[in-house]
Amino acid sequence: MSTFDLKSPRDKLAGARHLAVSRSPYFASALYGLIPRETPGLGTVAVTERGVLLWDPAVIGGAWKVPEIAAALVHEVGHLLRNHHGRCKRLGLDPKRHNWAGDLEINDDLQEAKWTLPEGALYPQAFGFPTGLTAEEYYDLLQKQEEKKQQETGEGKGEGKGEGKGEGKGKGEGKGEGTPQVGGGWCGGAAGRPVPGEAEGAGEEAGRSDAELESMRREVAEAVQREAAKGRGTVPGGWVRWAGGLLAPPKIRWQDKLARSVRSAVAWRAGATDYSYSRLSRRQGAVGFGSGHPILPCLRTPVPRVAVALDTSGSMGTAEVERALAETRGILRATGAEVEWIACDSRVHAQRRVRHFSELAKLVLGGGSTDFRPVFDALAKSRPRPDVLVFFTDGQGPAPAEPPAGMRVIWVLLGPRTRPCTWGTFVEVD
Repeated sequence: MSTFDLKSPRDKLAGARHLAVSRSPYFASALYGLIPRETPGLGTVAVTERGVLLWDPAVIGGAWKVPEIAAALVHEVGHLLRNHHGRCKRLGLDPKRHNWAGDLEINDDLQEAKWTLPEGALYPQAFGFPTGLTAEEYYDLLQKQEEKKQQETGEGKGEGKGEGKGEGKGKGEGKGEGTPQVGGGWCGGAAGRPVPGEAEGAGEEAGRSDAELESMRREVAEAVQREAAKGRGTVPGGWVRWAGGLLAPPKIRWQDKLARSVRSAVAWRAGATDYSYSRLSRRQGAVGFGSGHPILPCLRTPVPRVAVALDTSGSMGTAEVERALAETRGILRATGAEVEWIACDSRVHAQRRVRHFSELAKLVLGGGSTDFRPVFDALAKSRPRPDVLVFFTDGQGPAPAEPPAGMRVIWVLLGPRTRPCTWGTFVEVD
């Protein structure tokens, strides 16, 4: 019979995983689903975006105690379950700052569950932040804190250095820059910031598929909800909220709805074909050319005429305007044609046909009260008139009583999302 020697790195790792499952059984499928890969010289433990657990035998067999290793495993699997890699990539965020933010999102839950991470972990209190926020919210706070520091000191960009205060400043500053540190800002591809040498051996052990990872997340979420339903208070609130969000009925993203609305409106106009004798039909050769042969006209599809109006009144914030500009960029790409751009508050400040996104910045004018009617008056005088109008607004203003004839209108409501009228297609931005 073999003995269980806790001095053996492999046995310490196995013992830590067993402890983690014992204390947090709802994580069992995720912890047992990790694919261990011994990685000498790594200096820590980390998890790739595909669920491969990278571990350094010198660290596991060294000063780290079994409870600390267990906490590290729970922390790393938290990045995988919360899909920090996907969230960072989808939003185009800085991987380093997002890893810090993801650590803050996870570590406050570890504190609530009374887990103790190895030295160097980051906690919201050390930065003066509240607990219970998402990684994206912590990301914004870190960014603002860094910008404020640069303004006060005049220093260059220094993510991760001195951002925190008190505990976080001493523990996260050194290791976060040069050496990967579990819970301290450098946790591997699952957190959005791969560790050195992470890609080595990827062909041999590619890890879990997207379907397997999604199944793992749902299984853990269901286990979290079952445990929370017992009312014992053993599941941190952050994980309960995560499980509820993951298992909630799917909600249509406003960007998808806007894209579908624009595509359907463009197709509604572009699908109207017409005949033209400016070019002969490709079938003309089948009936012959010259006297006595009929002339076959070609079919043509008109390019849709799209107008985009932006509410530039004082009630529209910077975030709403930035979203509207970003979506206008997508409309320009989707139509492949000029877009008639209008900036209006209570009057039209700019009206111009644009083809490139770079032309829009100098056309965002306004800042007064709101009235949508001048936009429709201006478009009624346009020649040719648009087929589709996409209107970005918070909806707080008067609109025409009747829809414009021959023009489909898509209202994209941002901010308070008040519907200004009863006609048109409405896309509400969350």
